[in-house]
Amino acid sequence: MAEGLGDAGAPVVASVTIEGAMLRPPSPVHLTAEHLAGGDIRLAWVRRSRDGWDWRDGGDVPLGEDAERYLLTINGRAVPLDTPGYLYSAAAQAADGGAPFIVAVRQTGMFAPSRATTLTLSS
Repeated sequence: MAEGLGDAGAPVVASVTIEGAMLRPPSPVHLTAEHLAGGDIRLAWVRRSRDGWDWRDGGDVPLGEDAERYLLTINGRAVPLDTPGYLYSAAAQAADGGAPFIVAVRQTGMFAPSRATTLTLSS
């Protein structure tokens, strides 16, 4: 509740839902899909870190989690990964029912997953 000297009545009440956003790692960025010969699709993304943003030594920023893990979801099918990329074979695409494909990737943190980065592949 908020109440100040200029308030003439009852205090102002506001409800807020605590989501624990600080427990989530930042969501991956730059989700891309490269169509390869033979119908395969190479998916790739860039991870982000809660422990740093500056590439002072030219290397990657520190991970900020106990391990590098991702959860890739394609049309509802989940694929756990430990690298920022995935080769989506033509056979897997056919098994998933064909395009369009809704692709979502989350970084799995120590306490919670990140919010999803999504991409829709039409063919």
